[in-house]
Amino acid sequence: MSFTAEPTPGEYYRDMDLEVDFVVVDMDEYEGIITIRRDEEMDTVEITLDDWDEMTVEPADAPAQNFDMESQFRADGDEIVNEVEPDPDAGLFDLSEDD
Repeated sequence: MSFTAEPTPGEYYRDMDLEVDFVVVDMDEYEGIITIRRDEEMDTVEITLDDWDEMTVEPADAPAQNFDMESQFRADGDEIVNEVEPDPDAGLFDLSEDD
């Protein structure tokens, strides 16, 4: 069953026509603007309430968090410590000394 859910900031939805998930970042009822961010993009998009009403939208689950990244850190008192040393061969750092 498809329907158009009410937009709520912080909630995730699925656009059934485009088959893409997104989160409502902000909603300005006075201006009639909804700000959304699709999962695969970092930029936000503004749509009108009329656009929203024309979409087939269902509530969706929030994307899974990257627990691998979280497990690389530990709390040491008030300090967060990275337990994984950077790999200089990974291409992130240029430690060569070319003169």
